[in-house]
Amino acid sequence: MKVRRIISALCIAVAVVSCSVKEEVAVEPDAVIPMVITIDLDDAGTKTTYDFETGRMRTHWEDGDAVFASPVGRSDEGSLYRVPAGGAASNTFVADKAITYKSAQHFFFYPGDKIINDPQFMLFSYEGQVQKKSDPLGHLSRFHSMRQYIYPSQSSADYDVSHVSFAGCTQSGCMRFILSGATFKNPKSIELQLLEAGQPQTVFYDKNYLASAFKDTPSGMSNVWPSRVSSLSIGLEGYGTESQIVAYMMHGCKDVPLPAGSSLRVIVRGDEVLYADVPISKDDVIKGGYCSSLSISEGWKKDSARDGEVVTLQERSDGKGVDVVIMGDGFIEEDFENGTYQQMMLKIYQELFSVEPYASLKDAFNVYYVNAVSPERIDAVNTGSNGAKNGTAVTKFMVQFKENSTHMSGDNELARTYARKAFKTNASNRIKDATILMVANHKCHAGTCSSSITTNSPYDYGQSSSVAYFAIGRTDLETVQVIHHEGNGHGIGKLGDEYYSNSSFTFTQSLWTNLETSHSRGLSRNVDKYVTANFNSKFPDFATTPTRDDEVLWYDLIGTRNHYESSSVESLGIFEGGKTYRWGFCRPTQTSSRSIMISNAGIFNAICRRQILYRVRYLSGEITSNIWGTPAELEYFLQWDAEHFLNKLSTTSVPASLSKDNYSDEMLMPYAPQEFEEGEWVDGEFIPKATSGKLF
Repeated sequence: MKVRRIISALCIAVAVVSCSVKEEVAVEPDAVIPMVITIDLDDAGTKTTYDFETGRMRTHWEDGDAVFASPVGRSDEGSLYRVPAGGAASNTFVADKAITYKSAQHFFFYPGDKIINDPQFMLFSYEGQVQKKSDPLGHLSRFHSMRQYIYPSQSSADYDVSHVSFAGCTQSGCMRFILSGATFKNPKSIELQLLEAGQPQTVFYDKNYLASAFKDTPSGMSNVWPSRVSSLSIGLEGYGTESQIVAYMMHGCKDVPLPAGSSLRVIVRGDEVLYADVPISKDDVIKGGYCSSLSISEGWKKDSARDGEVVTLQERSDGKGVDVVIMGDGFIEEDFENGTYQQMMLKIYQELFSVEPYASLKDAFNVYYVNAVSPERIDAVNTGSNGAKNGTAVTKFMVQFKENSTHMSGDNELARTYARKAFKTNASNRIKDATILMVANHKCHAGTCSSSITTNSPYDYGQSSSVAYFAIGRTDLETVQVIHHEGNGHGIGKLGDEYYSNSSFTFTQSLWTNLETSHSRGLSRNVDKYVTANFNSKFPDFATTPTRDDEVLWYDLIGTRNHYESSSVESLGIFEGGKTYRWGFCRPTQTSSRSIMISNAGIFNAICRRQILYRVRYLSGEITSNIWGTPAELEYFLQWDAEHFLNKLSTTSVPASLSKDNYSDEMLMPYAPQEFEEGEWVDGEFIPKATSGKLF
C-alpha cells in the first residue's frame, strides 16, 4: 500500500471507532466469497485513508499488495487475494487459488502475506522501523496492518462481499513528529516515552492488541498476551545536520492513556542525545488506529551520550554461559566523568568471583555493565541501623528504601530493558535467566533480590530472571557481604534464606507447599521443611510425624568422604529454623560464620555450593537434562568440591575477609527476604500473574 503526500498541519486525532468485533447477528443463507473482489480504502469514514487535517493520511493500493480473507474462526480455509495493478484507493483483488466457499462472516487481514488470523494480527510487530531521508514515507506501508470484520447487517441482500470497504477497521496508528528548535547532528533514531515522576512507564504496545487469545505451539495451545514496553522508536537513515525533522512512526491499534501530570518525552539519538518533554496538563490519550502529531520547537536538553552504553567485562566465545549484568541507580553525569561509576562496576565484578564456588567457575560467566545516568543522586536519609527514608530525587530506576528495614525495590522492567542492551544476540531469551545487580548510590545497610519465575519452565531448576538491589555498604566489607548474599546467593544461585526470626507468625500449609514447588524447580535447596516435637507443640493443628533426617535434601552430603559434618570442615547438619521462620523449616549449618545465607558472613556451605554448581553447569550447556540427586551428580560434586574448595580450606580455613569476627552486629543483620513474581515471558518482557510475595 502506497502512502500519498502528507498535508503538513498540527493535530491530534479525535475520531473514535471501536476496535472490537461486532456481535453475530441472525442472517439469511451464507454469502459466497468470489475469486475477484474490490477492496476500497477511499471512504470518508475509514481510518485507513489518513491525512493530518482530520486524523487521516491518504493512501492507495500498491502493485502486489495482498489481503487474506477467511471465514471467522477458519483461517485454514482462507484465500490470499492480491492486487495485480495498484494505483487507486479502490482496487480489484484476485484470489491466488480457485477456491470458493460460503460463510456469513469473514475476516480480512492486511498484509495478507504475513497475517492470516487474529493471533498473527496481535503479534504483528512495529519494531525495526527505519525512515529514510530520501523516501520518508516508504516505510509506512511495510509497518501498517489492518483487520476488517465483514458480516451481513440484516439480510443476505445487504451483504455483497465482492465489494469490501475497510471503513472502521482495526488497524495501525501513526505518530508524526515535527521537531525543530535545535541542531540535530546525524540523528539515527527518535524515541517516545511516557514519564510519570520522571520515570518511563511501560504503557506502549510494540505489537497490536485486541485481547488475550490462543495460538498453536508444538506443545499445544498457548496464551498470547499483550506485550508492553517503556518506549517506541523509529530509526533514521541518511540524515546529516538537521534543523528540523519530520518523521512518521507506525504504532498499534490500542489506545495509550496520558494521565494528567505526566509528560511525553521525545529523544533524538545521534552524535548527541537530545530530549524534550511535553507536559500533559489534563487526561488525554494517544489514539490507537489513528494519526497523532507531536510538535516540539523548544526546550531541548542534552542527555548523556553515555547512557545505555555497554561495557563487556568478560564473555564466552561459544555463546553459552551464565549472564550477569551490573548497573547502578542514582549516579549522575559527574560520576561518569570522574570514574566513580566505572570503579563501582569493577568492584562489584571483582567481588562476585572472590568467594567459592564462583572463583573457580568464573570462566562460565558472561559479565557486562551498562551505563545508567540518573538525573539526580539519591537523597535518602538513613534510619536507625538499617534502611533509609526516601527523598524526592528522581533517579533512573527510582530505587526505593523502606525505613528501619533492609527492604529495597525499583523498576524491574526498566532494569531488564537496560540489561537487554548488553546482549548482542538472542536478548529476549537470554534475559529470562539473567541476573541483574543493581547498586544504589547510597550508603546504608539494605538489600533485596526480586526474582521473576517462569511457571511452565522447560528447565528443572526453574527459569528465573533476578534483579538484586543493594545499597553501597557503610564500609567496604559491608559492600562485599551484600554482593555475596543478594547477588551471588539469591540472584545467581537462587538460594533461600537460612536465617530465622524469633517473632511470632501465622503458620500455613502453603508455606510448605511453596517450598516443595521451589524444590521441584531446583530452587532453595539449602532450606527444607522440618517437623519436630517442638513444632507440633507450637502448632497442634499441623501435628504430623516428625521429619526423618534422611528425608532432608542435603542428607546425602552427610557421611561422605568429604566429611562435611566435621567441625574442621563446616559442621554440616540439620538445624531447626530457616527460610526466615523459627519453626517448620531447617537449615544446613548452625552459625553465621558457616553460611553467607544466614547473616551474610562466612562461606557458601556445601548444599549452597552444590546448587550453584548445578545451575551454572545447566545454563552453560554442560547438563542437558535433570540429573539432580543421582549418584553421578553427587559424585561429580564431591570430586569438584574436594579439588576447588576443600583443598583451599586445608591451608587458609575461612578467608579473613569472610570471617564473622570482622563484622559488627549491625552488619550481620539479615537482609530482607527475597521477593518473587510468577508469570510468563512475551518477547523479552515478563508478564506477571496477579500474585506476588515470598515464595522461598
